[in-house]
Amino acid sequence: MDLYLLRHGDAEPRTTAVKEAARELTSKGREDVRRVIKFVRAKLTPITILTSPYTRARQSAEIAAKALGNAEISESRNLLPSAKPATLWNELHARMDKTPVLLVGHEPHLSSLLAFLTGGAGNVEIKKGALLRITINGTREVPAGVLKWLIPPSLLR
Repeated sequence: MDLYLLRHGDAEPRTTAVKEAARELTSKGREDVRRVIKFVRAKLTPITILTSPYTRARQSAEIAAKALGNAEISESRNLLPSAKPATLWNELHARMDKTPVLLVGHEPHLSSLLAFLTGGAGNVEIKKGALLRITINGTREVPAGVLKWLIPPSLLR
C-alpha cells in the first residue's frame, strides 16, 4: 500500500482573534500545495484523501482533490496535531487492500507518523506544503514502511 503524507500549506499567523483550528491557508500556502500535487498528479490516482478537520488541512485536501479530479475526502480526528500515530494506523490498516491514501495533516504529528510507519527516529523535516510517499509492505499490525521520496514545495518554485 502506498501512503502519501501532505503537510498543510502555509497558514495565516496565530492570533488570539482566530482559533487554532480555524486558521486558513495563505495564497502562498494554496499555491505551494497546488504546485506539489500537480507535480506528482499521475502517481496519485486513484486515491482516497483523509484530512485533519482543521481548516488549513481541509483546504489543502480540497486543493489536492480538485487537482486530482475531485478525489473523495473524509475527515479523521486521528490526523489532529495531538493524535497518536498508532491510532491512525489502526484506521488505515482496514484500508490495506484499497487504493492509495493521501493523509493531510500537521506537524509534529506527521513526523511522528513517519517514524512510526518506518520504524525510524523521526528526524525528517516536513515543511509546510511538502508531500512524501511511504510504501507499506504487508498487512502487519506493526507497519513495515519505507520512505520512497519527499518533495518540499521550495524544490518546485
